[in-house]
Amino acid sequence: MGNLKLLKFIIIELLFLFNLTLLFNNPIVKECQMQANKNNIIPDIKVNNLDGTITLSPLDTITVTISLNNNGITKNSDWWLIVKSPLYHFYFYNIHGYLLPYPKPTYQGPLFYLASYKLFSIPISKLDVYRGKYKLYFGVDLNRNGKIDWDNFYYDSIEINIVK
Repeated sequence: MGNLKLLKFIIIELLFLFNLTLLFNNPIVKECQMQANKNNIIPDIKVNNLDGTITLSPLDTITVTISLNNNGITKNSDWWLIVKSPLYHFYFYNIHGYLLPYPKPTYQGPLFYLASYKLFSIPISKLDVYRGKYKLYFGVDLNRNGKIDWDNFYYDSIEINIVK
């Protein structure tokens, strides 16, 4: 019975990861991101004050900052910080600074203007990370229910290439 539960857990986990990978590459999600400008909700995530793709080595320090321009929209929402590892594992950053292997919003509550906020700054050598490509996502959805609502999900992302 224990092996059956483990197999079921693995299948559910793989389906979840597969669905997240598909959804982040889904044209509907990309359309929602474009609609963020129409709705004036603009999340932003930066690594070392840069957007796009950044390459770091173990000698570098990584500084992650986020900001949100809500343009006066204060609807209750789920705020998400998500990390995709080179192994396509997704981790969810909680409000206490921990990475969780299951979906949990970082914050739940009304949207508000957030000026550039430093999440952390740490030398890469102090992190337990693999070499490869990571992707960080910062986004909000407009339905405060603890689930990612893709039809109202507005996000920004940055890719980090860790080299050794």
